Amino acid sequence: MRAYIGYTLIALVLCGGAFLLFFGLGDEPLLDYDEAAYGEIVREGLSNGEFLSFTFLGEPFLQKPPIQFWRMMISSKIFEDEEFALRFPSALTGFLVLVLTMLITYHVARDTYAAALAGAILVTTAHFADISRQALFDVPVVFSNMAALYFFLLALRNRRWFLLMGVALGISILTKSIFVLFALIAIAAFIVLYKRSDIFRDKYFLGSIALAALIALPWHLYEYARFGGEFIRIYVSYNIFERLGTDLLGSSPSLYLRYLYDHAALWSGVFLLAVGAIAGLPRRLRPEIRSAALSCVAAIAITLVLLSIVETRITAYLVSVYPLAAIVIALTISELLKTTKRTWMLAAGVVLLLISAFLVTTQWIFSERLHSTPFALAREGKTIGTYIDGSGFYSYEYGDLQTIMYYSNSLRPLALTPDSPLPAGTFIVMKTADEEHFRREYPVRLEAIYFGSLLRLYRVE
Repeated sequence: MRAYIGYTLIALVLCGGAFLLFFGLGDEPLLDYDEAAYGEIVREGLSNGEFLSFTFLGEPFLQKPPIQFWRMMISSKIFEDEEFALRFPSALTGFLVLVLTMLITYHVARDTYAAALAGAILVTTAHFADISRQALFDVPVVFSNMAALYFFLLALRNRRWFLLMGVALGISILTKSIFVLFALIAIAAFIVLYKRSDIFRDKYFLGSIALAALIALPWHLYEYARFGGEFIRIYVSYNIFERLGTDLLGSSPSLYLRYLYDHAALWSGVFLLAVGAIAGLPRRLRPEIRSAALSCVAAIAITLVLLSIVETRITAYLVSVYPLAAIVIALTISELLKTTKRTWMLAAGVVLLLISAFLVTTQWIFSERLHSTPFALAREGKTIGTYIDGSGFYSYEYGDLQTIMYYSNSLRPLALTPDSPLPAGTFIVMKTADEEHFRREYPVRLEAIYFGSLLRLYRVE
């Protein structure tokens, strides 16, 4: 009976996860910057039949490996709705991360209740669900990283699983290059706390490293052969070293902690309580459970420190820690439930937390975030793009143009200067707040084409 209930809970978590990750996935336009830019790269790749080297606005795009673009291309061939098609691979990998989180938890605890709880915690982490629903690379690389960790844990009992770990690591490199580091951090944490340094002499483990290199190297060598030093300069020097040392958003090292407090306070607080229980109640947890939980805590801590040190602080990077945090919470709660005298009180508290988290996540995904400025700009940008539809256009002091460019099928906007010729029929995009300033600087007759709360589109008469 207990097993039946446990598997039923897992099925309910999978159904709830599918709802949060896939329902209404294609309803909103592609966002600036990355979604619309990646959509354009996919469109150009399908148009020119180039599937190894990509272009953006007709120029070589050397910043990202190919696997996620391949997934989006395949999805675009299957689904007609372009927004749904481009986001589906990320949402699918988000769902698979959910599955892997439950598999890892079950592998450690041998408890379907703990597995279901870990999955429920992960999918009701609103930020994880949000990023999974965007056409980005962050969740897909978490999927291959978690797969590598799962195969590593299986290999501790059957060494041949190390080979699949190598496959997953190779796919991680081909998904988001340097972000394979987070898989290596998690694996290293388990090696140390499980005291399994002997695996470094294992032929299957060494073979997994060789297999990862065998999978990742061919594409990199092809790009180097085709683009030479330019590939090294952009893909390695800029994309890894220079970009990681550039503060793109003007953020401070405390960004991630503040974001977790503002947007994931519920499960972040429970995670801290779980860490406290692991440290303060060691006898209440089985040794193997405690070692696994501490391994995840160590990996989370190291990851957060590294993310805070580098200058490029983007909140989407946090998705790497959410599955591990869900595992820590689930393992701790499941162990406490087995030893506490007031099981029903703790169980009731967990149920209330899950209901609250589900309601908060649903409210965020299907309501609150849709009223945020990025989504409002995307909706207005798509409308403007359909008006322009292939025509060139000027932009007046507005730089977030990827969405407009994608939906208008236009290349780069023309640079607007006081000497710019403005013949009749020319389109001009500007922020609504800048209209008065524009009219003082450019005394030309304009026809209003679109009035939005944030953006406006004019045509020179």
